[in-house]
Amino acid sequence: MLRFVSVPAFVALVFSPTFLWGEDAARLAEIEHELSDLPRLIPSLQTCRRIGFHGLFADPGWITIDFGKSVTPDKIALFPARLPTQTNTEAPISDGFPGALEIEIAATPEFDNAVRIARWKELLPGAGESLPFLSFSSNGAAGRYLRIRIPAEGFRQTTDSENSTSKYIRLGEIVVLAGGRNVALRCPVTSSPSIEQPRRWEPFNLTDGYFWCLPLRGRKGSPADGYRGADFYFSGSHPDSKVWVEVDLGESQSIDEIHLTPANPGALSDQDGYGFPRQFKVVADHGSAEEKVILDEVDFPNSGGAESLPNPGAAQICLAPPNLIARRVRMIGVDLWGVGTSGATDQNFLALAELQIWQGNRNLALGKKVNFADQANLEGWSPEALVDGHSSRYEMLDWSTWLEQIERAEALKTEAASIRTRLQERRESNRRTLLFAGIGSAILVALLSIIALLMVRARAAASREALRQRIARDLHDEIGASLSHLAMQSELAGDQIKKGKIETDRLEHISETARSTLVHMRDVIWLLAPTEVDYGELSDRLQNVAHRILDGVNSEIEVTGTRPNGRPSINWSRELVAFYKESLTNAMRHSQANKIKVEIAWDNDQLKLAIIDDGCGFDTNSPTKSSGHGLANLKRRASTLKGNYTIDSIPDRGTTIHLTVPIEQQ
Repeated sequence: MLRFVSVPAFVALVFSPTFLWGEDAARLAEIEHELSDLPRLIPSLQTCRRIGFHGLFADPGWITIDFGKSVTPDKIALFPARLPTQTNTEAPISDGFPGALEIEIAATPEFDNAVRIARWKELLPGAGESLPFLSFSSNGAAGRYLRIRIPAEGFRQTTDSENSTSKYIRLGEIVVLAGGRNVALRCPVTSSPSIEQPRRWEPFNLTDGYFWCLPLRGRKGSPADGYRGADFYFSGSHPDSKVWVEVDLGESQSIDEIHLTPANPGALSDQDGYGFPRQFKVVADHGSAEEKVILDEVDFPNSGGAESLPNPGAAQICLAPPNLIARRVRMIGVDLWGVGTSGATDQNFLALAELQIWQGNRNLALGKKVNFADQANLEGWSPEALVDGHSSRYEMLDWSTWLEQIERAEALKTEAASIRTRLQERRESNRRTLLFAGIGSAILVALLSIIALLMVRARAAASREALRQRIARDLHDEIGASLSHLAMQSELAGDQIKKGKIETDRLEHISETARSTLVHMRDVIWLLAPTEVDYGELSDRLQNVAHRILDGVNSEIEVTGTRPNGRPSINWSRELVAFYKESLTNAMRHSQANKIKVEIAWDNDQLKLAIIDDGCGFDTNSPTKSSGHGLANLKRRASTLKGNYTIDSIPDRGTTIHLTVPIEQQ
């Protein structure tokens, strides 16, 4: 069976969550929930000015990292360079990321018997520029030297202001994880020709631990801001024995990495690197025979003659002292961060959110004792906050966990983008479906309109046919007999004229019959197109009709009851008068009665009619007497009036016709 759905119901179906979204919607909700617990690649402002590596064209270009010993990488991640002029967005677009590359590892710097770890090429030109980073899992190969080879087609091309073309590549950081630590951190880097601009562009930036991401942080909030020292009021450098803070591990242990996380207190959200010294040193086991300087940002021997390290802002500083075994790690402030009024920096202090000491993927400093030269008694700051595993804002993660969760987050974002694309395509498909449904509905409405028009025409034709039949019946009942009688009398008069003898009575009879026929014609016209009357006018008409038809016969007309208010419908009036006239005419013509009585009774919501004669009567069971249009017409009209019709007749005893009909209001 063909079933039609209304347009509102169809729209509700098409745009219901089940129809429109289905499993994709549920999966998208799962992804968004999971992403809320995963870290994000949030760019920092790179105030350290260490942007990365800018390689010039070579065929092929290459970058080599010397681990200093044989390692077996677990994962290799390449981060793009992000220029400081770019806006601070969540998903920055890199500049110059290679379009193709190979990664290989070998035991010798000549890369004899090198093993390829990975090969990659962007699927579409320029696609690599939008990558947040690129990572590869290792194949178990080991070696001291790791090389990234960039074929000629992997270089980017640009046009400078002099309309000359040049090709280049740029990278921000290379992370090589092995045993939970970044074994590439602070390792020597050599390369094919590159731009050498100390701090901004140099090969060492690829492994210096500075890159555009904020610290290796998660999503859970921090309970404190970090450690903050007391205020000093001076200008210029301060003796290195005065301002310091250190973590005491309790015993000497092997140390792989040291991470310094600048403070960024919640109350001062616009001051990244809050309290980070302008010049400082990081020293292990200060004052002992085993003392070792891990980072010197006073004499800055690795700066190539450039100025000292600028404030790192929100960026984490990652150090990788080779073969370090120590108990205590100390940060010494030499030229402190200063604040003041009217541009004067007369208030100086040392602040740091977290000092981490890593052995593999374990933070040895977590919860250990913190020693310090002084401290500020301020809410949110305490020595213990320096080793609570949090920055000023969020929890801190190890390299492996951070990179694994970042990769997971990026994979989920890619999946979510694919789902949203499918959902958008489905929305467009549903819009098209709705459009086609609308067109189909319009066509259906047009077809139904045509069908309705045809039905109206069919009903009009049926009405015309009913009118034709009604006219035929009325002419037969009202006019036919009179015209037949008139024709017969005219023929007899004609015969008398031919014989030269004409009776005056016959001519008068013909005249009377003609006048009677005219009256009947007027009644037929009223029956065919009756005027709208009230019940009082209708009752008067019934009486007038009876007087006219029964003229010349002993008759009695009795009207009882109270005529109701209002107006009957035209059809109801027409059918009632037609029934009434036909009943009187039958009694007048066929009953041979000495007296005919008419009773019209208005009884509440009913009208009762009775035509009673004392004539010859007939056998109602005789088919001969009851056949023809007369009695059939009375029965049909009574049915149309929804009335109760009976006829009682006994031969030689007379006939009584009863009709009881409900009074109808228009």
